[in-house]
Amino acid sequence: MKKFAAASFRLGQINALVKKIGPENVLPILRGKLEVVLKKPDPLLRWTTQSMGLGRIHKFVANENLPEKKGKIKFLGKSLDVFLGKVEENVEQTTFEVYELAKECSEEAVLGELGACAEIYLAQLFRFLQDVSLSGCGPFPRDGSLTTVYIRDAKNVLRAVNVIWVPDERYWLLDAVSTENADPYQVGHRFIARVAISRKRS
Repeated sequence: MKKFAAASFRLGQINALVKKIGPENVLPILRGKLEVVLKKPDPLLRWTTQSMGLGRIHKFVANENLPEKKGKIKFLGKSLDVFLGKVEENVEQTTFEVYELAKECSEEAVLGELGACAEIYLAQLFRFLQDVSLSGCGPFPRDGSLTTVYIRDAKNVLRAVNVIWVPDERYWLLDAVSTENADPYQVGHRFIARVAISRKRS
């Protein structure tokens, strides 16, 4: 059993602990008649059961795909200019899954939950959007709700790229923002990440 020095805790912390477990439970716990079981926190992200794969992409040149009004993909202002000059080569075949936020939380918390699986390539985002524009199906919904993916820009800075379908004019609108976002994400917000996060499913 791990022992702690009394000096490790402030009186306020001890009082808070007693209040949390209930004063009537303190003596039974100390006498070994009551066991304390630590509960794991509920996951921030829930898997939507939607998975999809993309084949290998040999080369993607951002400057050839980012001009304004290119097909069914458009950009909010100049937000995607941070990707200009970026070239991605030999992007391996990857499987992705779609997640929804189970409770309101910060960008930092989302990235902590996703871990290294958060990042995808710009080439993969454009392939997804081109495919869904042709087939009408894919990981990005057409109900006016946002989906966020995380991609590194031309200077290797991680960006949150928000994607939304504009139904009246029938195109995808993209907006790249800093990951130091002060506003929390709301319950139900969607994220796409690499499949390795599935190991964290509860």
